[in-house]
Amino acid sequence: MTSKPVGGRGKKAGYETKLMRVPLPVVSAIEKIVDNFRDGSENETKQLSFDEALQAAKKIMKKKKSARQSLINLLQDIYGCQVDTLD
Repeated sequence: MTSKPVGGRGKKAGYETKLMRVPLPVVSAIEKIVDNFRDGSENETKQLSFDEALQAAKKIMKKKKSARQSLINLLQDIYGCQVDTLD
């Protein structure tokens, strides 16, 4: 993990933040996405519309893989980054 910005006197992050609860099975995938953002490679992610994401989800569900593999595939399709595991 990269060193995340620390708040304090004059050390405010250059972007707005929001606290969210994240399911434990996807924490490592979310951390990778955040690390990519902080490293400046956020431009490598692709943006899908809701309809495109829905179509990707339907295509993945038709493959009848495990739930873990389906989540990995969905995250890869939505964010365009490599997700190895959800551990």
